[in-house]
Amino acid sequence: MEYMKCVIRETLRMHPAGPLLAPRETTSSVKLGGYGIPDKTTVYINAWVIQRDPEFWEMPEDFLPERFENNKVNFNGQNFQFIPFGSGKRKCPGMAFGLATTEYMLANLLYWFDWKFTYK
Repeated sequence: MEYMKCVIRETLRMHPAGPLLAPRETTSSVKLGGYGIPDKTTVYINAWVIQRDPEFWEMPEDFLPERFENNKVNFNGQNFQFIPFGSGKRKCPGMAFGLATTEYMLANLLYWFDWKFTYK
């Protein structure tokens, strides 16, 4: 069951349901990455790019569920390298329901079907 949760996390890391998070507005002017961003500017957070950043993830283009074993990164939005549901006040309100439903459906699929590889 724990490995299945790692598979779900890795899937959401590589393919977030909403790759662009809800737009935010800056409250003051700020300099970010050498760029000046004036106050009251609408900015979009690209979760897809953040979650594939090699600065945070080793081999970011590879599907490796094992990376979430014994890893403290979670869905709470405190670890900004993994934000498939956003963070803070604008975090997805259906996150818990969505995760529970996904775990339930995937566990049932794995339990009730006999999965086999087909070699051609």
